[in-house]
Amino acid sequence: MQEKNVVLVFYATTFLHPGSGSTTGTVDLPVQREVHTDFPYAAGSGLKGSLREKAERNGENGEKDPRVVIVFGPETGGAEESAYAGCLSVGDARLLAMPVRSVTNTFMWTTCPLVLQRLARDAEIAGIELNLVAPRPIENSQAFVPAGAGLPDILVLEDVDFRVSESNEASAIAQEIAQKLLPGSIGPHYFEKFKRDFVILSDNRFSYFARYGTQVSARIALNERKTTTGDGGNLWYEETIPPETVFYSILMARKPRSPQAASDIKDARDVMDYLSGTVLSDGFLRIGGNETVGQGWCLVRAVS
Repeated sequence: MQEKNVVLVFYATTFLHPGSGSTTGTVDLPVQREVHTDFPYAAGSGLKGSLREKAERNGENGEKDPRVVIVFGPETGGAEESAYAGCLSVGDARLLAMPVRSVTNTFMWTTCPLVLQRLARDAEIAGIELNLVAPRPIENSQAFVPAGAGLPDILVLEDVDFRVSESNEASAIAQEIAQKLLPGSIGPHYFEKFKRDFVILSDNRFSYFARYGTQVSARIALNERKTTTGDGGNLWYEETIPPETVFYSILMARKPRSPQAASDIKDARDVMDYLSGTVLSDGFLRIGGNETVGQGWCLVRAVS
C-alpha cells in the first residue's frame, strides 16, 4: 500500500498550552491561533515532535530504534538530515468542539457549521464519510441542541443568552462525533453528556467563545527573597485551552523513503500499524508545553 491516512482525535484531559512564542496585548504567553478564524490550534510540527518523542520512549532501542528514523526521518542537524524524509506527515490539530460554561448544565460543548464542514472535508482525505449537515440558517441569538435535551427555552453560555431550538440534525451530529470520533476512554458519563449537552452556534458566536473562552492565569517565579522583582524573580500571564476541548488532525503515511531496512515497516499500512501498536497503544499523548506542571495530556483515537 502506497498511502494510508487516518483522523487522529485529541480529547484534552488537562489544560493545554500550544504556545505561539510571541506576546499579544496583556498575555505574555498566548496559545497558537489561526490567523483567519482566531481559533486555537496546535501546529503539526509540534504534534509530530510529540509522536516522535513517545516513539523513542516506547521503542526497543530508544531514539536509536531504526523504525523511529524510518517513520519520522533523521534527526535535525544529523549527518543524514537531508538524505531522505520520514514517511509520516502530520497535520495541524484543528478545533472540533470547545467547552463553555453554562448556567444550567455545568458546561456545554459548542461548535459551528464552519468547523463541522471543515471536519467533514478533512475526513474525506482519510476516506471517512461523516454526516455533519448542520441546521441552516443559524442566527447569532440561536442555539441548536439535540432533540430531547430537556433544556430551558433560554440557554446561558458564559454571559450570553441564546434561544434554544431542538434539532434532529444536532442529534445526528452529536451521535456521529461521539460514536465515530471520540476516544471511548473518556468515560461513559462524558460520552453520554456529549451526546446530550452539545450545541451548534453560529460561526460568529462560536468564534467569540473560541477567542475569549480560554483561561489566562498569572504565573510567578520567585527569587531567593521570595519576591517576583529582580534576581531571577518574574511574573507573567499565560493562556491555556480548557480540559474537555476536542481537536483533530490528519495523519498521512506513505511508503518508507529510508534506505534502512525494517522487517515490519514495508508500506504505508505498516507505518500506521507501528503507530497504533507502539506510539498510540495506551491512548494517551502529550501536546504543547508545561508538561512538568501537569498540562498537555490528551486521550487520543486514530480513526480510519
